[in-house]
Amino acid sequence: MFFKTDIQGTLQVDNYLLTWVEAFLIDRQARGVTRGTVVFYTKKLDTLLKFCDSQAVKQITQITPGLIREYLIYLEQTGHNPGGIHSYYRALKTFLFWWEDEVEPEGWKNPIRKVKAPRVPNEPIEGVSLDTVMHMVKACNRGTFTGDRDAAILLCLFD
Repeated sequence: MFFKTDIQGTLQVDNYLLTWVEAFLIDRQARGVTRGTVVFYTKKLDTLLKFCDSQAVKQITQITPGLIREYLIYLEQTGHNPGGIHSYYRALKTFLFWWEDEVEPEGWKNPIRKVKAPRVPNEPIEGVSLDTVMHMVKACNRGTFTGDRDAAILLCLFD
């Protein structure tokens, strides 16, 4: 499935992108990552596969730094926020480094090494108002262990 023999009988790597994405997901499951992590990689890499298909990229070796940059711009143009774009980048980076380690392709240079991660602005989030916190505390079932605990947690976080 992952390797094939050419006419001279030399073992060649099958570079079909979809095959290797599926192998990567199997590897993640075999490593025992959480179901949520597998879903994360599945969603992110599915978007990559669709983008590559639209660019007539079928082989993993066709992925170039330029294609990765176009992919990041495509994500921005399709409404993804900076944090979301960064998550797609991380998934692609993990996949490409995994493939590099798994296959050890001769003469192949990992294109992700030439593409810096997109910036994610570090803007503070607006705090919650005292009125909102008090409504949340009032909603706790006071007089019970869990209600008193929840109220204490809310007040501690607010402090």
